[in-house]
Amino acid sequence: MSEAIFEECYEVIKDKLDNKLNVGNLVAFIVSTMEVVEKYKGLNGLQKKQMVLFVCDRVVDDSNHSEELKEGIQTVIATVGPNVIDALIYASKGKLILNAKRKIKKRILNMFKKCLS
Repeated sequence: MSEAIFEECYEVIKDKLDNKLNVGNLVAFIVSTMEVVEKYKGLNGLQKKQMVLFVCDRVVDDSNHSEELKEGIQTVIATVGPNVIDALIYASKGKLILNAKRKIKKRILNMFKKCLS
């Protein structure tokens, strides 16, 4: 994975993030990152998935959140992020039931609550 591509994706996502990142907009944040990374045709699917997770992690790491909140959000990204990405890819291919979106949000919120407790 190219460092230059990573830095470019990071800058685009950082600039797109117009409001403070929180658990409520985490899925939208992952989706936005996926849309940016998707434009890089030189990366295969696994590389794109890793890029999304790395960029999301760095944006959180560079945020003004408390260290505790950063760790919580990063834990959610690391544990639920890959499943969210997979589910969104399946959904885009028509392979996922629409009700799964609600289940994914609920799982993310539950994971986030566990991380902070």
